[in-house]
Order: sequence, then C-alpha cells, then structure tokens
Amino acid sequence: MNVPLNHELSDRQILNVQQQSVDSYAEQILDAHYWLSAEAAMQGGGRLLPLHLTPYIIGLPYRMDAFEALLAELAVRSTTWFARGDQILDSAKTDV
Repeated sequence: MNVPLNHELSDRQILNVQQQSVDSYAEQILDAHYWLSAEAAMQGGGRLLPLHLTPYIIGLPYRMDAFEALLAELAVRSTTWFARGDQILDSAKTDV
C-alpha cells in the first residue's frame, strides 16, 4: 500500500518555498479538511489528509502556537481520525 503525501500542502512548500505565514498554512489545511470531509459525505468512504511535516520548519517555537491550534481544531471535528500509517493499513485491510 502506498500512503500518498500532498506536496502542495507540506509545511516545507507553504512556509519555506512560498514564504507564507503559519496561519496561512493552518488555514489551507483546514480548508482541505473541510473539502475532503464534504466529498466523503457525498460520495461515501474516507479520505486521507496527511500532514507532511518537517520538524525543523513547523517545529520552530514561533510557529508552535498556530500548529497546536490547528491540531486542536482538527481534533474537535467529528470527521477527523488521527492515525499512524499502520492503522491506516489495518483499516484498509478490513474494508476489503
């Protein structure tokens, strides 16, 4: 199984390459979550929104408050499941 990463939503792409703010990064992740949740509700099944993170980019002290707020916002959404790769694989195996 291949778990895809979305290069366009990676912290490296948004924060370093595009030089956007951490608030813009968080907004883009929340927008993607909303869109994927709506698509899953209409078409059924689940969707995957990997958080492609680079510790020395997102983990800087001046970015942590916004990142922790992003995680808290995702955690309260009923359609969010925080999962490791092995959990995603196990779930996919049971769905087959």
